[in-house]
Amino acid sequence: MNIFQRWTLGHTRHDRLRHLIILILIGVSLLLAFLPRPSKLQVYIPDTANTYGEKVHVLSVKIDGKNKSYEGKSGINGQGEPSVNVTFPNQVISTMEIQSENEALNMFYYWGVQWNRYFDDDAIKAFATQTFTHPENTYFSEMTLPEFVEKYRDYMLIFSVKGNGKPGFDENMEDAFHSLGLEKTPQDGNENDSYIAYSYQGTQYSYVGPDNNTHYEMINGHRFYMTSAGIYNGNRSSVLIDGKNASGNRNGLNCIAYDPQEGKLIDSVTYNTNSKSVKMTRNDHLFYTVYTTVLDTSFLQQLSVRAGIITWIYRGLYTLLALVLAWFSFAWDRMQKQIAQGKGFRFISQAWNLFGVLVFCVLPGLLVVGYMYLRSEFSKVTLDQLVFHMNTNLDGANWNDFRSLFVQLGTVGAIFIGIFLVVSFGLITIHRHSSWKHWKGWMWSAFGLKWSVVLISTIVMGIVIDQFWWNYDAYGYLTYQQIEAEVFDQYYVDPNSVQLTFPQKKKNLIYIFMESMEISAADENVGGGKSFNAIPELTDLAFANNNFNGADNTTLNGGIPLTNGTWTIAGIVSQTSGLPLKLSNTFSNTRGTINAFMPGATNLGDILEKEGYNQTFLLGSDAKFGNRLQYFTEHGNYTIDDYYWAKREGLIPYDYFVWWGYEDAKLFEYAKDQATLLASQDRPFNLTMLTVDTHFTNGYLSPGTATPFADQYSNVIAGSSKRVAEYVQWVRSQPWGKDTVIILSGDHLCMDDNYFSNMPAGYQRKTYVNIINGQKEKPAQWRDFATIDMFPTTLSALGVTIPGDRLGLGTDLYSSTPTLLEEKGLNYMNSQFSMNSDFYQNHIL
Repeated sequence: MNIFQRWTLGHTRHDRLRHLIILILIGVSLLLAFLPRPSKLQVYIPDTANTYGEKVHVLSVKIDGKNKSYEGKSGINGQGEPSVNVTFPNQVISTMEIQSENEALNMFYYWGVQWNRYFDDDAIKAFATQTFTHPENTYFSEMTLPEFVEKYRDYMLIFSVKGNGKPGFDENMEDAFHSLGLEKTPQDGNENDSYIAYSYQGTQYSYVGPDNNTHYEMINGHRFYMTSAGIYNGNRSSVLIDGKNASGNRNGLNCIAYDPQEGKLIDSVTYNTNSKSVKMTRNDHLFYTVYTTVLDTSFLQQLSVRAGIITWIYRGLYTLLALVLAWFSFAWDRMQKQIAQGKGFRFISQAWNLFGVLVFCVLPGLLVVGYMYLRSEFSKVTLDQLVFHMNTNLDGANWNDFRSLFVQLGTVGAIFIGIFLVVSFGLITIHRHSSWKHWKGWMWSAFGLKWSVVLISTIVMGIVIDQFWWNYDAYGYLTYQQIEAEVFDQYYVDPNSVQLTFPQKKKNLIYIFMESMEISAADENVGGGKSFNAIPELTDLAFANNNFNGADNTTLNGGIPLTNGTWTIAGIVSQTSGLPLKLSNTFSNTRGTINAFMPGATNLGDILEKEGYNQTFLLGSDAKFGNRLQYFTEHGNYTIDDYYWAKREGLIPYDYFVWWGYEDAKLFEYAKDQATLLASQDRPFNLTMLTVDTHFTNGYLSPGTATPFADQYSNVIAGSSKRVAEYVQWVRSQPWGKDTVIILSGDHLCMDDNYFSNMPAGYQRKTYVNIINGQKEKPAQWRDFATIDMFPTTLSALGVTIPGDRLGLGTDLYSSTPTLLEEKGLNYMNSQFSMNSDFYQNHIL
């Protein structure tokens, strides 16, 4: 009899039945492991895109495969909304085209029956090109305002200004209005006045003036409410026809053509006459529009890679289940054999089994505690950051931050080990006393207990791992590692290939990286996210100088840290090199050791060193943490004045240590001395500083810091705001201050999720950015930018001329060149920085 026969055939009918059931379960597990499962998309329009109660739909989804095309079918998505569902064929997909009645699209991606990924409208647009047509209005075309008047003069024409409609309203436009019989035009009023007018079948009305004006008409049974409000009286344009708004409500002159006989909106456009350069924008959302969205190969490649990853994961899980079932059956048979022989297991077998029980007792508890702490304190941390710090230098870390975690881990571990020891003593005792009357029952009870522990622990660990997998986007991380990024090849500008021209008299630079400082700590009235302003001094400094918020200058603006730029060293790298900080085996060969820190990158320190700058990096913690020491010494040959420097210089006692080293109150005092020393030399200087008090969690409240707020972290942030502002004032009062550019910048967003958990809906958190005494004029337009844009912008602020306006992947914010964030969007940039890049590996690392 072979092994298979001995394993499947028991001595009793119950044994044979049990073996048969287990064999069936193993077969089902292996079938689930290797059975092909198609992936599919459910494409739908979100409810937020529906207006006036009119439901809009996805019309079609078409996939072009290698040999044929596949059409989607109408259905219902997981939320009960109408959708078009399409199943991916098992072949290479070249394109996917979606036609819909609205430009906003959402998707659910499924692998088999497993929901895998939700894509919102922004994420889709990052990988798509979108066009639109008006199938019911084929006569639509681009035209000037006089052409609009001439084309539609037989219909009712309505005009309404929002904001300032006068600057671009020229004589030709005025002649066109007079040809309709309108007595007044926007030119007859003042800047920012309201203007409203209509003309229909010889009847005219026009108003221009400072008041918010609403005019009512009833024509052929249709009700018209026409409203205009200039900048100082509401700043809006509204033309309600039978209760529906026909105005685009855009800045400038909103123009409507309507047919009262047919009750039909003919056309609605806006001319931005608030500008000298007048352009027409059609208000497409008011007409039946079909949007065609074509997803690029990068998006389709992501789905394909995701399907492959999930296939292998589930294949492994189901195969593991089959092995566990076989192990369970084998253990059952062994137990049955030992009981039949009337003796317990040998010591080695018991020790091995008990070790397994110990692992399954303790590990789930530690995983639960660790994951709950991770979610509570680091919900926004990315896998890239976790992987980086697991593979680089942790010397100098403030482990006091994790004291509560260590206490919880120790407590839970001790409890479970105690339970294990008690249970182990009982199990060993049972095995040694086969003469007991109920020994067989106790043996089976011990067997059931051990396997119950294994089962419960496996379920708990599975839940924790599953939650980690979803909440930290492990799917995305693994997916992006297998996809090649294009942004580096297409947009990277090597600073060595650009002729940078410095001014004849070079300016000094003081660059202060402010730990975790973001504009969100201000109140909502000035662009923050709080009900109070914890950074009043920094707010005043921003409005008095330049944070690229445009001519309006009433709302704080800041930088968005992109993927692989969201922790301290990564934020510093992003701002000084215009690149994300990506990890690889080339970058880090063993934990804590880096062969060379981005040797192929040319950054701010490299450029300033070449121009003769004397450079110092000043910080109150250990510069070795995160390999900051290596970065600044290899790129710019900075003098490193860190916590250990302060001890060597006798500035602090040898045994002095608070928070991460020494507090910011001391940092700024030392910074005065260092700046004075650097300024006394005959070379321009770059003093780069890194604060630390505002590090999560709760920060460090220095003695003597004011406490106007109820919570510690707000007081710490407020104290930092005051200290930075005082230092800036001191610098500007120095004889060399007029020749010094000061840059204040948050290194990354704060990781204390509890503190920033109550932000307004849709609020975009940004780092604090402010350039003081920059050598170029502040731009009049608002800029959307990422922290990588600080690299060329810093040089530009020093008066440097940058041909092409870009260095690394950053854009000079003083120029009119769009940033990659403005040009490509946030989702695109984050996904690109998550992907693998051979260019980055070969040229940067």
